[in-house]
Amino acid sequence: MTVNTPLEGQATARLRALALATLALTICAIGIYCWRLEVSTTHLQHDTQRQVEQRVSTLAGAVAGQTEAMIQLVDFALQHLCDEYEDGRSIANDARSIFHNFSADTVKNIEVIDADGYRSWSSSGAPTHTYLGEREYFRVLRNSTDDQLFISHPVWDRATGTWLIHLSRPIQRQGKFVGVMVVALSPRYFADSHNSLDPHPQNVISLFRSDGAYLARTPNLTTALGKTVPAS
Repeated sequence: MTVNTPLEGQATARLRALALATLALTICAIGIYCWRLEVSTTHLQHDTQRQVEQRVSTLAGAVAGQTEAMIQLVDFALQHLCDEYEDGRSIANDARSIFHNFSADTVKNIEVIDADGYRSWSSSGAPTHTYLGEREYFRVLRNSTDDQLFISHPVWDRATGTWLIHLSRPIQRQGKFVGVMVVALSPRYFADSHNSLDPHPQNVISLFRSDGAYLARTPNLTTALGKTVPAS
């Protein structure tokens, strides 16, 4: 028979108490570690979200600025063509300069439509006296008294087999509407330039008209053209 002395009983009790204390401290340490891990993960998620939001905001600002500059560049060329035509000068050399100064396959065509809606000149050599008065940009500019830039919906051009966006301005002589000057652009003018800002494969950059119609998108440009999203 084994008989525990009082001292041995006290030692056993102390060992049990120490074991319980160690277990309690271990559980507490694990709890603190888990809490700190959760806090750290939350902070990391918030920091990542802030970085993403900042990157998106920066990219959106860059896209907006670049788009505005690109449109202004085309509009400057349009206004020059209108001024030359209004003064009765040939615009053939000016048109060639525009094709030369823009990147390849950006400007697809330059046309003049007379006051009655008929094509009177085309850089592509397309037949004159073809009626184009039903086109959106002609109807809008003919019925407006403002000298304004109009950007059309993308339209599928059967002659070239490509999508085109028409930027146009009214031609006026002494305040009288005498026709429309049109520059036809490839939507890739916008899409490729936007993609060059930050060519990350997961980036999606879209350009819309005010009515929600796609003007450009990267990636999947051709699948977006001709479609609209609800206008905001």
